Amino acid sequence: MDIVKLARPETLPEIPRKIRWKARFFGKQILLQYLKDYYERESMERVPFYLPYIYIKENFDYLRRFAKIPRHQISVVLIDGNDGRMDYFLYEFLEALNFLTIVTDRKPYFESLQERAFQELGLIIELVHPWEDKNIQGNMVWDFTEQLQKTDCYPAGSICFLPHKKEWKIREILNSCERITVVNIKSVEIGENQIHPALAEVLLAPRGFAFRKSRCEELKYWCKEGKWNVKLKAQTL
Repeated sequence: MDIVKLARPETLPEIPRKIRWKARFFGKQILLQYLKDYYERESMERVPFYLPYIYIKENFDYLRRFAKIPRHQISVVLIDGNDGRMDYFLYEFLEALNFLTIVTDRKPYFESLQERAFQELGLIIELVHPWEDKNIQGNMVWDFTEQLQKTDCYPAGSICFLPHKKEWKIREILNSCERITVVNIKSVEIGENQIHPALAEVLLAPRGFAFRKSRCEELKYWCKEGKWNVKLKAQTL
């Protein structure tokens, strides 16, 4: 697998002069090995950030079909990650939702949306602070956070998409919550290559690449051209 051919040009690191000098004398393989090591090192620290939203509609449909939830019975809980990923989800799905709970510590940000959604769509949006003692109801959870592990945010019996959590955090959540099913990205297929989601994220977007809708659409086009595809996995106790 030639990692350099799979990577977007924006993700390529600056090559140290010493490596460039060695590549001139000892061959291109020196340079390729440096880049391979760089991407693998980066992937040890990263979790998918953009990747789950490149295939947001496919992921949503997978969750609904896996849990056998009729469209008219979908009750979504969103756990706010305090960035544009939540806004992107709402842009894609708001008109298709029947009932929505947003778990967030920035309630004022969503209050105008709450009012407009009720007036224009008849959609009830409940805003809940993460640490409120409240019985959250829902059958599908999208968690946009990396760190939050408050188990009350995952209703019993729900299917939960946790693409930004490390495996050990997912295991803790499964051990702490009642009858939930957790889904995250198992692997990414790029043509004939199958790679880990964290490595795919590093090849797709540089570190600290802030989330924007326009940028997500650009990356979606890149993945379509490169025949990228995600494989999901479900976990239960």
